[in-house]
Amino acid sequence: MITLNRKLLLVACEELYNPGIVGINHQQIEAIGSYILTGACNNELTIGLPSGLQHPRADKELLNIALAQATYFLFVQAALGYNFWFIGDDGQQKLWCYQNNSSNKGSDGVKALASDLFERGLFPGLHVPKVHLREKLSGFVSDMPLAANRLKILESVANYNLFYQTVFKPMMDSKRADIPLAVIIAKKFPRAYGDYFLNKAHHFLNAATIVFQQYGVTLKDDLIGCADNMTPQVLRHLGILEYGDDLSTLVDNDIFIMDDSTEELSLRAMTLLACDRLIQQTGLNSLQVGACLIKISHNRSFMQSAYHPHLTETTKY
Repeated sequence: MITLNRKLLLVACEELYNPGIVGINHQQIEAIGSYILTGACNNELTIGLPSGLQHPRADKELLNIALAQATYFLFVQAALGYNFWFIGDDGQQKLWCYQNNSSNKGSDGVKALASDLFERGLFPGLHVPKVHLREKLSGFVSDMPLAANRLKILESVANYNLFYQTVFKPMMDSKRADIPLAVIIAKKFPRAYGDYFLNKAHHFLNAATIVFQQYGVTLKDDLIGCADNMTPQVLRHLGILEYGDDLSTLVDNDIFIMDDSTEELSLRAMTLLACDRLIQQTGLNSLQVGACLIKISHNRSFMQSAYHPHLTETTKY
């Protein structure tokens, strides 16, 4: 893991620039940046938590414990946020839904699963120690894509004390959510969070920043963006990312792209560079820009005309 800070991560991304695979339209960055600054895109987000983790009316010590547990809840949840597509018995690609409920698709399903585990007193690391995790939780993830791998990931993050000392305490002390902390997360929890582009660590730190704010604590956001498959999908829809012919053929026909292939690395690197350009263009932080992209992805026009997301079998997104 060589990406020790924001500058080095961006330099690493620039080294992967190949306009024949993915290009960046800088004029569109200016146009979309100006659109974001009009205020037409509401960039405020909130995080839903189980009732037992919501802001308590308590003294400072109890408040700190509640915030630590709420942040850990998000940490475990984010660890499961990857690869929701699978091939059904009919040979068609399908999107996993928690308990076969179409309202709980993909990442929304993981949120529902995490809340369900917490409410049942079965949350990894808080209620269920690693030694009993397979016995207690196998049934909850057995229908998910890469189910055996998800159990291993749950085991790898089912250590609340390690999380508290290496992630929550540094975040609370520094009041920062930044690339060096994302690197620490990737190093301490490599099975769940190891990723050159630090995607799930970004997702977790974004969510943690929102929850800290809900608890009345402000974190300085010095992140860049999420190198997953939703963000480049939105950036392509907006004309910011321009796919080459070969990559377009793969993505538009739902052909899986190999993890760590030239195409996948270039796509994720250009996603981060484009997000950084939007941050520089608007003066907003990564969380605010990301919130705008999320809102755009929920627009009816996007849902009706959006390009497909790229598909990769990976634990990184």
